[in-house]
Amino acid sequence: MTWNYVGIGEFRITTLTGWNQSKTVYNIFDRVDPEDRLLGQALTASYLRRNRSGIIVRDHVWNALYMGNLSSLYRQMPIEDPTDTPSAFHAKVDTAFERLLGMQSNEPCDHDTPWCRASIRKRTNIGDYVGRVSWKLIRKYPLVYSQNAIGNFVEDTFSFRYADNTSSVPGFGETTVGGGSFVKNETLAGSLESAINLQAPLLTVFYVVTLGFVVFAPLVFMSSDGERLAPDITVTGLALATVATFIAMCFFSGYNKEYSIPHLGIMLICTAYAVENWSRIAAAMGLRLAGHMDTTRQFS
Repeated sequence: MTWNYVGIGEFRITTLTGWNQSKTVYNIFDRVDPEDRLLGQALTASYLRRNRSGIIVRDHVWNALYMGNLSSLYRQMPIEDPTDTPSAFHAKVDTAFERLLGMQSNEPCDHDTPWCRASIRKRTNIGDYVGRVSWKLIRKYPLVYSQNAIGNFVEDTFSFRYADNTSSVPGFGETTVGGGSFVKNETLAGSLESAINLQAPLLTVFYVVTLGFVVFAPLVFMSSDGERLAPDITVTGLALATVATFIAMCFFSGYNKEYSIPHLGIMLICTAYAVENWSRIAAAMGLRLAGHMDTTRQFS
């Protein structure tokens, strides 16, 4: 957050908030208000370019930025720049970073240079504007927004075939920070897709088990005794944190399959714990089901 404050003049976690929010309304930018017509036309065009033959690309907005004309419309759209005049404190922070790290935060540069301050500031302002327009669409079309978010959850959170992902910008090459290839071993890289597809069904099972801890948490706690209550709460809490994170992504920024990678360890823990305690949890679920059936017979 401090680095963003030095780089663009705003104390914020990420510069991508607005860009990411567009994924929740990726398919209705043709319904924007009249004052946002230019942005709506650019994002509708990128949506039509990238979403064909049943392929869903929610983050097509990057296609509009890098391959469309969105950046060239900067001066024609109602975009705000909140950092035209840096505060005195910001100037001091800039000076300190320049002295300690050699960071030339105010160095002049071409707007088209990818990582200069002016270019980053420009992309951030466009992204914030995209976020404001996306929020307008969310409020005007809550049903479509909800359908997009739920569809995102059902279609993507259960899939771990990372190799099937469609890039938001066709032909975009992945490189390291130094500009070289991220592939260090061509032989292993060649087998990566097969390995991903082989493990995908197993990871889906892990995810379903993790989701089960959230859905059936009351039954898990009912089966707990004094010694197992703390582990039950811990594992259920981990499962809830992962599932809640996925749901939040779907509703606030759009979920990509790769976002599940940091959570694979949690899914493994939940699955291993479920296997170890399966008989106890199954017994609790059986008793609950039997009680429900008895109640049904009494009312019958």
